[in-house]
Amino acid sequence: MRMRTLLMSILEHKRTRFLSRLDGKDLVLDVGSGSKPLPRANILCDLSLRYDAERSDRPLKINGKPLIVCDIQHLPFRDKQFAFVNCTAVLEHTKRPSRAIEELRRVAKRGYVTFPTFLCEVMYRQSFHRYVIRRKSGKFVFQPNTLPYCTFFHAASNRIVMWRLIQIAINEMTSVFTTKLFFDDQGFYSA
Repeated sequence: MRMRTLLMSILEHKRTRFLSRLDGKDLVLDVGSGSKPLPRANILCDLSLRYDAERSDRPLKINGKPLIVCDIQHLPFRDKQFAFVNCTAVLEHTKRPSRAIEELRRVAKRGYVTFPTFLCEVMYRQSFHRYVIRRKSGKFVFQPNTLPYCTFFHAASNRIVMWRLIQIAINEMTSVFTTKLFFDDQGFYSA
């Protein structure tokens, strides 16, 4: 378990470094905060209060912070109200990921988004992932997720702890399984 904690702290390093540049008064929004809200967030957003597979059957955590139940495609905030928005593993769940991206850019000056890579979707297909999202020539490409469901890798990661740890380490070094992007007014760039 200590190895997992170490690897997860490495995963957070880049985002934490970026957040450390914010002033203490700057507002931070976490969209799709679910069971792992961003500690620096002032306000949390999630689509639902219920436990379900999309949240890995984990309870919603709010850690004493305000929670707004809303759809990422229609965020109830003013333009540029937040200095930073965090959106981790949410876009692939939405009905219109392009609209979700527009909303994130509308409500925040800067932000961080992640979504599964094509390889991750092939290996760990989730029935509730509506889209496979890719970046080609600096643009987002959204394809309906019609990939077949594969149980082998799910079973391996659930049963073999070392498999999961290796996957986390490889992903942090290469972003093989997760696309991680920062954005600002100029556009998106790799984290």
